[in-house]
Amino acid sequence: SSVHNIASGAPVYVNGISRIEEGIERGEIVGIFSLKGELVAIGFAQTDSEQMLKSSKGVAIKTDRVLIDRNLYPKI
Repeated sequence: SSVHNIASGAPVYVNGISRIEEGIERGEIVGIFSLKGELVAIGFAQTDSEQMLKSSKGVAIKTDRVLIDRNLYPKI
């Protein structure tokens, strides 16, 4: 699953974002949450939220610290 990949240190790609807060600026520290609302990791925004919504590919967030056990979600 995507959560397993992020919990293993993978970045978040724009096409993997289901919800986003407005007003995120490039370089800002952001939380990465599962669809259940669990805090999976924190990372650095690689672009602003407006660009994340407009883009169809590319890295949105570079994962910095993982806060969840990667084995909690199965690898698919």
